[in-house]
Amino acid sequence: MAVPPPGQEPAVAPIRGDELPRHVYPVRSLGVAAGFLAVATVFRENGTSLALLVLAAFHGFAWPHLAYLAARRSADPWRAERSILVADAAFAGVWLPLMGFNVLPSVLIASMTGLGMVSVGGPRLFAIAAAAMLGTGTATMLLAAPEMRFETSFTVMVACLPLILLYPLSIGVANYLLRQRIRGQKQQLDLAMRTERLSGLATRQHWEEALEREFERLRNAGGTAGLILIDVDDFKSVNDRFGHLVGDEVIRRMGEALRGVLRPGDVACRYGGDEFGVLLPSSNAAGAAIAAARLLESVSGFRLASTPELRCTASLGVAEVRPGMRDSIEAVALADRALYLAKAAGRNRVHVIEP
Repeated sequence: MAVPPPGQEPAVAPIRGDELPRHVYPVRSLGVAAGFLAVATVFRENGTSLALLVLAAFHGFAWPHLAYLAARRSADPWRAERSILVADAAFAGVWLPLMGFNVLPSVLIASMTGLGMVSVGGPRLFAIAAAAMLGTGTATMLLAAPEMRFETSFTVMVACLPLILLYPLSIGVANYLLRQRIRGQKQQLDLAMRTERLSGLATRQHWEEALEREFERLRNAGGTAGLILIDVDDFKSVNDRFGHLVGDEVIRRMGEALRGVLRPGDVACRYGGDEFGVLLPSSNAAGAAIAAARLLESVSGFRLASTPELRCTASLGVAEVRPGMRDSIEAVALADRALYLAKAAGRNRVHVIEP
């Protein structure tokens, strides 16, 4: 009657080991309950003793909950769950001979048990579970010497319908939820890989990839884009005077300031150290200059509660990305030149290199 739930190996599992019992619990509960209906119907037809019927009921309705509690309380829930799956197979090995190997329920229980083993642990767990099923089945035949009754009546066929219909459906639902979880975790992972932790902005690699894509788009479709490079003025002195924790807070506030002035679709990154880069797709030098002026005003206005005497300023260089350039690096070099001129002119200002 055991119909263990599907799963994944720990190496690729989208759920943690301590979450696995909760994930498989409803599938196992439905499977063994549906299996009980088939086993109990065969027992009734065969005139099996009440004691065995009670044991089957225990397995069908109490075992899933006890297994769940045991796995959840284990120091290693994943390993415990795999052991419980082997126990499921051992239970199945008991029911098959006690049913006289009634063909339809026996094939269903054995095949669905095997399916669960393969999906959780691959061929290795399947081999272990098959050995357990064979062992308990052989022991049951030797001890109980049940009469073989292979024929499946119409009543037993009907009793097998929940196992045939509901258990595969429950696997489908579980797999759907698992796929949704994988998709969400993949999106979170992609975001984490594209985001610089301290500033909350894009990583330099992601920003450079976005710039390269925009440059290729401009070459194919025409148009221009805006580019801004930003440097926090005297950032080294901020670290030296106030400490690196304050310096980190300045980087965080710069990230907030950038996110506050940019349009949807603009890409900002921490370019390195105290430098930041901004790509404004489908814009130009004039539009980038306006965004840079807003950003300069935002940076000049923020204060840190821990160091109210600190006054932050920034220098910004603005350039335009044009399809006639050799490559995107040329645009970055122009913005870097503009940044240098802004710093040379006294810092705390925007310098634009006109196209």
